[in-house]
Amino acid sequence: MQSLRFALQPAVEDISVSWDLPKGVTATILSPPITAIFQGQRSLIYAQLARQSSEATDGSVTVKYSLAGHPSQNQLHFNLKPAEDSG
Repeated sequence: MQSLRFALQPAVEDISVSWDLPKGVTATILSPPITAIFQGQRSLIYAQLARQSSEATDGSVTVKYSLAGHPSQNQLHFNLKPAEDSG
């Protein structure tokens, strides 16, 4: 029944992930590819970032997808410099 309920709802499809990283930083995706997400479901994307002496510390990841035929995207900016412990 749950599969039928999901089949009758619009799903998030055409999911792609792109990285904008400083020179010398690479991303290795650890999660399996995501093909669709249905309402009430969530999906986690894991990646391992490796740095090889880059001066720049800012990067971003963009997730592009389609919902009910409408393309959309979300972008997350992050800093690669560890935060100082403020106690």
